[in-house]
Amino acid sequence: TRLGVDSQVYGQVSPILGVLVTPFDWLRFGAVYRHPSYVNDWGTTVINGVPDLGSIGYFAHFAHYYEPLEVTLAASVDVTRRFDFSADVTYARWSDAVSNNFNFWGPGRWGDTVVPSFGARWRATDALAVMAGYRFQKSPIDNFGGPSNMLDCDRHVASVGFDLRLGELLRQPSFDVRLTGGLQYTVLVDRTEVKDPARFPTDALYYANPGYPSYTYGGHMLGAQATVEARW
Repeated sequence: TRLGVDSQVYGQVSPILGVLVTPFDWLRFGAVYRHPSYVNDWGTTVINGVPDLGSIGYFAHFAHYYEPLEVTLAASVDVTRRFDFSADVTYARWSDAVSNNFNFWGPGRWGDTVVPSFGARWRATDALAVMAGYRFQKSPIDNFGGPSNMLDCDRHVASVGFDLRLGELLRQPSFDVRLTGGLQYTVLVDRTEVKDPARFPTDALYYANPGYPSYTYGGHMLGAQATVEARW
């Protein structure tokens, strides 16, 4: 028996539109629209040489990657000449999400999310700025009580960083080089998933599931970033 696959993956145009309004030099408002994005494929699978049947096959349509419609509203204000504060909130319409076989999962699994973020920057000197921020990112998935055993937590994300202008530090304005760095600490809120027997076709599959009867997870993540930027 020989298995043959003929499949093609399709992308999709996903525009991002933004607007910035600056009524005063010290006050700014912004809005961003991100269109839903997904990657999917259409394909056929043919099995040749099956005894007594010859060739059999099937047609498939799968979704591999999905990002929801998002709308972000933001504001930034210069509190003083050296201190500014910003905040934004992002609405993500995860309730339109689809599973990998394009079937809607129904209520109680995917849910819309609202993600708030806050940030501040203090210019200690003309050469050095110190930054800090916080974001709460809610999980869009509410219920893992079925056969799937995925991990997805609510997240508290805190970050600190710096922005160093080497030209200002060396008193050479023509030397336009910047060094930025940051640390990000993420708390994955502990979450317990309890398996629901009503969501399994048989009791045997319910008891045999690796997540039976429940599982708990969470944790912490630490990330770092450094960037050098030069202009001439």
